[in-house]
This record gives sequence, structure tokens and C-alpha cells, in this order.
Amino acid sequence: GNTGAGKSTLLNALLDETTVLPTNGMRACTASLIEMRHEPTTPHQPLYRGEVEFITQAEWDRELPDLLDDLTPTDGPNAGRVSISEVQPDNPSYGSWCRIAAVYGDVFKHSRVRTDDKGPNGRTVYANPTLDSLKAKLLRTRNITHALGTVRAVHALDAPSFRRQLEAFMDSKFELVTCTRGCPLGPFGRSNCSCGSYWP
Repeated sequence: GNTGAGKSTLLNALLDETTVLPTNGMRACTASLIEMRHEPTTPHQPLYRGEVEFITQAEWDRELPDLLDDLTPTDGPNAGRVSISEVQPDNPSYGSWCRIAAVYGDVFKHSRVRTDDKGPNGRTVYANPTLDSLKAKLLRTRNITHALGTVRAVHALDAPSFRRQLEAFMDSKFELVTCTRGCPLGPFGRSNCSCGSYWP
């Protein structure tokens, strides 16, 4: 279904939980494959448990060049330079821009490079980066992609706490680069398996 169609709300209703999955009618809240299942717990286990699996570094290294290619004109004055300005939703490269921006945030959006040209009032002119230079820069930015190839465990005693932990991995509103610790990792999520002892 489309964004805002109510998929997460339906899953919450089926599980008889109002808050276990994040919901929002305006943006993707469950941006990765979600598996929900009942699993009995012992008295010493949390009532809600989950695992979030991330794509591998090799998969991201293969995907990133394709995303950047979508944003790079092959002719005209900007040929070979990646367009880092926000792309309009009706543009075919909109999905690629959103994915890169969600992963790298300001590292991507502020990638213009200084040129020797001068503009009005003697100001320095900045240009979009070349495809090769931006690709190399982003692939070196491992502090953002540190979770690739890993599995993160989340657990909580109640549904609202569980939801808050899951949101960092599932909700598309976050940018990875805006925080220094505990960064949201939604764009890298491959799957999310959540277990609850109360669910049918």
C-alpha cells in the first residue's frame, strides 16, 4: 500500500496493540520489511524483543554508485557533476536523492566544492562535486555506515518503550548525520523481526 494507507495501523490493530509500530499518515514509518510474531517469554525475559538486520557494506557499496549515477547528468554544462540540490518528487531521480540524503544528510547536501571562479562582489563560486569525488567521499564516511552487516537487538517491558527503540530503525523522518551517538539507521534496515508474548 501507499505511504499513509494504514499498514502499520492495521498491524497494530491485528496485534491488539495501539503503539507497538510507529505510524504516520505523511511519511514512511515502516521503511523496511517487518515480521511480527508471538513468542512466549520466561519471567526473566523482556516482554517485547526484536532484531533489526542491516544490509551489508558490500551491498551498500554496490548501491551507492547507482544512486549517484541517477543524479549525474551526462551532457550539458553540469555533465559529470552530481546534482545535490533537492530533487522534486515528480523527477525520476527523486528516490535516489532521498535515499542518499537520508543516509548522509548534510555530508551529502553540503558537498559543493570551491572553484577558482569569482561571482558578483568577488565571492567564491561553488560547484556540484564530480561523480568520482563525491562517491569517494561518501564511501569514506564510515562513521555513518558503521552498522552495515550487523544485527541490532532491541527489547522492552512495554509497547511504548519498544516502539521508541524501533523508530530509530524504521521511521524515515530521521537523518543519520544529525546525531553523534545512537544514530537512526532506518535507510539501511533490511528486515525487522519483533516478538511479543501478548500477541496471538
